Amino acid sequence: MEAKINKILSLNMLSTFIVQGVNFITIPLFSRLLGTTQYGIYSLFASWVSIFTCAIGFSMVSAIGPGMYTFKNEYREFRNSILCCTTLISIVQVVFVVLFRNFIGAIIDFPPVIVCLIILS
Repeated sequence: MEAKINKILSLNMLSTFIVQGVNFITIPLFSRLLGTTQYGIYSLFASWVSIFTCAIGFSMVSAIGPGMYTFKNEYREFRNSILCCTTLISIVQVVFVVLFRNFIGAIIDFPPVIVCLIILS
């Protein structure tokens, strides 16, 4: 059991390093290929995607790991309730953003189509 946990932990750390490494390598490429205006727009887009990503699920999925130990006997019910709650919150927020995309676009200074792409990212 412990060897399996160590393997999962190692793969998780390796995947994090790979994703961060790709990001680290592509930043100079983006800054060379894109002009300052385009790179600024890309950076703002990426920032808004990360903000909306945090807001959409309220990081409820991060409770699944600790819930495995807290709710040993009712873990499946706990996991299902967290996933259903996150899905419902996400659907409500996506509908809200799509309905008010013009207003949100004016606030964050992006066209309404880009606001929809941000929420879908």
